[in-house]
Amino acid sequence: MQKVRSDRNGFTLLELVLVLVLMGFIAGMTAPFLISTVERIQLQSVTRKINAALKLARNTAVSKKKRFSFHADIDENRYWLGTSDSEEKQIERTIEGDARISQYSNKGTPVSAGVFSIEFYPQGNASGGSIRIEPKKTEDSDSVYVITVDPITGSSRIEQIEPKEK
Repeated sequence: MQKVRSDRNGFTLLELVLVLVLMGFIAGMTAPFLISTVERIQLQSVTRKINAALKLARNTAVSKKKRFSFHADIDENRYWLGTSDSEEKQIERTIEGDARISQYSNKGTPVSAGVFSIEFYPQGNASGGSIRIEPKKTEDSDSVYVITVDPITGSSRIEQIEPKEK
């Protein structure tokens, strides 16, 4: 009787299929997490850029000793900086990705459409207000950011709030 040698190298077809099925399952489970992470990072990035523009407007008003303004168009999803006495836009940006400015409020008056402005004065103070930034798809959002501009100091700060507080 002859003995069959079983010193084959490699993997069987069953082993390869099993590994591919497991890899597909793991990829399917992690894809939604990765997509939501990318959207959250985009939202944070837009919020920081708007906050930086607000700080630039304040610093420009103080250094040039002129009123300087931050303007935003909620409908067009863009913002710009400029002096209050001219129509010239010094810096203009369009908000890209899945983020949008959804609301501006100052002294209890919310604005959800159109253009709004925050004025910065040479003394460092501002007209103040809060800018709400959220994902375009609000039903999928897991976070909303609010940038608050202090009217006395003109400084701005970012706060993350839960969507249930909307």
